[in-house]
Amino acid sequence: MQLTWENILALTRNYLQHDLHVIVDFVEEEELNWFCKHLSDLKNVSLIYVVLRADKETIIERLKIRGDVDSLERSLFLLNKIDSSPFTNKFSYDTTLKQPLETVQEIITSTRSALTPQDIDLNTSGI
Repeated sequence: MQLTWENILALTRNYLQHDLHVIVDFVEEEELNWFCKHLSDLKNVSLIYVVLRADKETIIERLKIRGDVDSLERSLFLLNKIDSSPFTNKFSYDTTLKQPLETVQEIITSTRSALTPQDIDLNTSGI
């Protein structure tokens, strides 16, 4: 997993240094502080952190439609983890009754998902 995050970081830095927007679509568990710490030297970079979630029934339905029922146990574990974490909960966005376009538009126009220095512990060591 460390190699994956190091590659995500390298690509993200490269794109940001070329004034491109970056979306990291990945299940982050413990890496957020590490990731932010390694981007903190970049000027004029704002980080938006969103945890997409849906209720249990919607998750089950979506996984069945995708033909990905093998991910059900892990998905429900992560839902429980999201719901029990005050930090993650602060940034969670419920997609249960939303269409993808609506979700994207709301995230783009909202400021509630912007990470502030108070949200991040830059003293955290590696991943």
